[in-house]
Amino acid sequence: MPAGVTLKIMDFKPAVKGDPYSEITRVCTAACHAETGRRPEVRGVSYYSDGAILLDGLDVPFIILGPGLLGISGQIDEVIPSDNLHRAMRIYARIAREWLRP
Repeated sequence: MPAGVTLKIMDFKPAVKGDPYSEITRVCTAACHAETGRRPEVRGVSYYSDGAILLDGLDVPFIILGPGLLGISGQIDEVIPSDNLHRAMRIYARIAREWLRP
């Protein structure tokens, strides 16, 4: 670091990690496949998720699954194509029926 330059961490959000082989991942992958006809790619991402705050200290299963376009989430001019939104609603309904069944 150059002389005279200091860094101060103002805000820190820890990384969160899900299990790609968990039951919730299986349920979500199956719901996406049933709705779209293709299996989604299960992978990690390098951007911030509010899971860093919501999951702090909890041992709960989670995934990130949304209708938005990668790279523009959280921007002032963020948009979601209406087809993506409607498809996501159907996927979420499938997940809820499977995950919450008695």
